[in-house]
Amino acid sequence: MSYGVAAYGTDGKLTFHSDYSSIVYGGEMSKTTDPARPTYTGDHHIAITPALKSSNYNMGWIVQYKITLDVDYMVPFYKPAFNNQEIAIMDVINEGTSWVVNLLFSGNSLQYPYVYAFAPLTELPSSAVTLNSHGIAVYDANSDLVFTDSKRPLRIDDVIAITHGSTIKSGSKGTCGNSNSCHVNFTPDTSTTYTGSVNNTTSKLYHIVPSAYGGLAYENNGSGTNSCGLFNLFDRKYAWSYKSWTSFRGTVRHPRGGATHVADWQGDFAGAAHQYVQGDCGIGGFLGALLGVFLVVFTGGAALAVIGGALAGFAIGDMTVGTTPSLKAYDDDETFDTSNTVNLLVTDTSYYGITDDGDVDITDRLTYSYSASTTSPTHWLYGVSGLGANFTVQAPGVFVAAGWFWGVPAPASTATSYTAGNSTYYRGPLQRTDYPVQGDSSTYNKYYSVAIIQG
Repeated sequence: MSYGVAAYGTDGKLTFHSDYSSIVYGGEMSKTTDPARPTYTGDHHIAITPALKSSNYNMGWIVQYKITLDVDYMVPFYKPAFNNQEIAIMDVINEGTSWVVNLLFSGNSLQYPYVYAFAPLTELPSSAVTLNSHGIAVYDANSDLVFTDSKRPLRIDDVIAITHGSTIKSGSKGTCGNSNSCHVNFTPDTSTTYTGSVNNTTSKLYHIVPSAYGGLAYENNGSGTNSCGLFNLFDRKYAWSYKSWTSFRGTVRHPRGGATHVADWQGDFAGAAHQYVQGDCGIGGFLGALLGVFLVVFTGGAALAVIGGALAGFAIGDMTVGTTPSLKAYDDDETFDTSNTVNLLVTDTSYYGITDDGDVDITDRLTYSYSASTTSPTHWLYGVSGLGANFTVQAPGVFVAAGWFWGVPAPASTATSYTAGNSTYYRGPLQRTDYPVQGDSSTYNKYYSVAIIQG
């Protein structure tokens, strides 16, 4: 610049420059959808339970954030909900005067990260910028505000080049045969560690949009002949086919206690299917084309139509940064864009007046429900009878039970949470108390509202 102002901090880093607009903190993004773990539910599908989504398919949660900012570009930074959390920014989408971020994270459904937006100061509306009565304001030749001490510019403490490996899993997946309940194991076993210069703490914010993606798949099939008919004199031919997969995104985690960052993999869409067919009983029984090619359902638009129902309410679009595609199914083990190096940017909440409350306390995010419906109740029930304690949690699609009748120890009457399988149930306020034996207060059923968190 021939004329203008440039200022540097005590660390020698440029604080502002009158030729360039400062990138400043624009606000916290709001979560606009419930976290989801979509799975294939089309023809011949095998159900994948919440526990299996974690243990065998290594699925994360997809969640969406939004902020109103009428700017040309926006840089999102995330704050992990807990130590070593896997995170990937999947999409950054401009919707007119708003910006949307789709993000994939590990943990349970309430451990979604905080996301903060940074944008050019010159493009923020005047209503979003309040100048101090005593301070500094710098304008460029077009009279656009490019710096003010009332809006701290984005300060980058560290930049680490991240590249994902070309292999998601090197070990065995296991096997599945002619079964409509079997699941192989797609848990990744490869990662790459990079070392920066700044230690990871609860106050750190990170920006990276990994471009690496891929999938793991497993397929098996077979055919044969069974004897049938009178005295097993005839043949009945059969055939079966099995397929399962997980689609993966390149993620990054930031273990505390050091300055390392780990490039890893997390599943964003999974599925499993099985089909068995048999022909007529007869001499030399004929199978023909009985075995439908259900695998075609897994690819392209048909699969995405199934996903669309699971992600109702999400804005799904092309990346404005990065090259990650839409969710997809896989027929073979594949990885893409693993040779691309993407920069991880690190900054700190303390620079922008963002409160660091440490890790997310999920009890602050619980939503309790209760329904006294006789056909589809929702409750936490703790009952006592002459035979002992009895405990159930019910909700649509959920039934968990413990106590004397079920042969599983019931939680204490004072318990406020209960974990079974891959979910944790939280007791809410008491809704009603029933006394099955009139005049006997020692026998009762207490109904509470309940919050359910999938792991």
